[in-house]
Amino acid sequence: MQTPIFIALLLVFLLITAGRTDPGPDEEAFLALPGAQVITPPGYANPMLETIPADLQKLLAHYDWGVIDGSVPKEFHGFVFDLKQEGKKAYFVVNPALSGSGGSGYLGFYEFPEGWREIADFQGSLYLYPSPRGTWPTLVCTGRGGGGIWAKTYMKFSKESYQDIATQHYERGVITWDKPASN
Repeated sequence: MQTPIFIALLLVFLLITAGRTDPGPDEEAFLALPGAQVITPPGYANPMLETIPADLQKLLAHYDWGVIDGSVPKEFHGFVFDLKQEGKKAYFVVNPALSGSGGSGYLGFYEFPEGWREIADFQGSLYLYPSPRGTWPTLVCTGRGGGGIWAKTYMKFSKESYQDIATQHYERGVITWDKPASN
């Protein structure tokens, strides 16, 4: 094959495949989580968090928010959710420094008797599998990395925060599993 024709065909292929960011039918089937409830806002439409407890605001000041001068943003976006169904909201705050082609990056915070603590960080959509009242549910984060590799990361609460227990990848019809090294 002549080089210019090969390059032209390659460019057409890359333009067609790179332009597709929404999941196709096979990818939708992979991303399905029967029995799970999505808790991230639809379409990454993160509303402004109107009220953030003062103690949590102090903790947020210690994080990198991707602001050039290193300051804390004047407003935060994200959502709140009662993970344990006990009337205490966890705050999931969008962090632009953690966001990218896979969607919004979030930091999750929960207030324990000793104060606020980060309990999770993830990028993409967040689902939970219902659990008994007062217990930490299993969370699943779904998203897409650059290059169109879809993933589902399963997280369980252990000790002080959510820990990744396994990640399932879907790339061009092939499903693989990764399990983090035990700590």
